Amino acid sequence: RPPPKVIWFHGNRVLDQELETSYGDETRNRLYLKVVSRALLHDTLRCEATSSELIDPVSRNVSIELYLKPRTVDITTTPGPLSAGKTHQLQCVTSGSVPPARITWLLEGESLRDAVTSTAETSNTTTSVLSFRPRSANNGEMLTCRAENKRFLGGLLEDRRRLNVT
Repeated sequence: RPPPKVIWFHGNRVLDQELETSYGDETRNRLYLKVVSRALLHDTLRCEATSSELIDPVSRNVSIELYLKPRTVDITTTPGPLSAGKTHQLQCVTSGSVPPARITWLLEGESLRDAVTSTAETSNTTTSVLSFRPRSANNGEMLTCRAENKRFLGGLLEDRRRLNVT
């Protein structure tokens, strides 16, 4: 006694101080965030309860973890003609996905299942290099690099390139 005040903070800014419920010796204040932006990734929110100026407040920190869709995807290899029967290295880079995006390559909308690829990830970027040996029949076909975050519904982006095979 008296019943505590329960306040949510982001840094020193008060987010919510409205008591939701109070049952006997239990007091609740649930925080609902209407808008969650990328800026909150790995931020900390603090819930603080105080009932008297005679004792220090009790607080708990909550770390924010978000699933984010990719922001960009680009086939970064310089466009130009590819020689039929010769192996070419094609690179695709995606950024902004949390967790890191999975990159898949498609030719005419079909996954290149047996393709040789190498992938490198950092906290914010995924790079995939496709070793591709085109045939003359691939001339004019569409090559697609798809970056996808399976944990984010609708979290995929694509970049496409029409092949010029000589």
